Amino acid sequence: MTRIALGLVVVLALGLAGCRSASGPTSVQLEPGQYARAFDEAKDLLLVRQFTLERVDARAGVITTRPKATAGLATPWDTEQSSLRQEFEDVMNQQERRVRVVFAPPGGDPVPEGEGEAGTDRRASSEPLEARFEVTLLRVSVPGTRIESSAIQMSTRSDDPLLRRRGVGGRDRIAIASDDALAARLAQALQERLGAAPLADANP
Repeated sequence: MTRIALGLVVVLALGLAGCRSASGPTSVQLEPGQYARAFDEAKDLLLVRQFTLERVDARAGVITTRPKATAGLATPWDTEQSSLRQEFEDVMNQQERRVRVVFAPPGGDPVPEGEGEAGTDRRASSEPLEARFEVTLLRVSVPGTRIESSAIQMSTRSDDPLLRRRGVGGRDRIAIASDDALAARLAQALQERLGAAPLADANP
């Protein structure tokens, strides 16, 4: 029965991964005057996908989310994964995704993390813009945890008094990759909401 159940889970995951798979541009080109609507649609798009908004700065043209945890196959209601491989990676590791949307002139330089372009007010802009989606994949580690490969429930955790006195501990997040597949799916979803043409991908 266990093997049958596992097989059904894998088949379901394959179907879901196939539906979610996406490749293509991670930006959407906006026409002059379309910014206000695009900004609101991008916010709603992230909220619908259960992301918690951290920064919503319409003046600078930046939206960021807090890291969102997922457990891949163990949380089939999540939609962050774009492939079966990601489903398994997320179930085997503690991983989170953080989304950043930047509204900037097409082809411009990357906007530094935590900033918008100095002196700009996107709300007053009359020039074409693009909505750029950036998704960072984070891996969470807990210092002192020893993972038991044969049985995950038998994993143990040690306590280092020296680290505790120094205030070191808890959960560490390490950025391990950019999830361009999810960024592309988010861009596609915004494009569909706006009826806008996708921006040609500069990095195929």
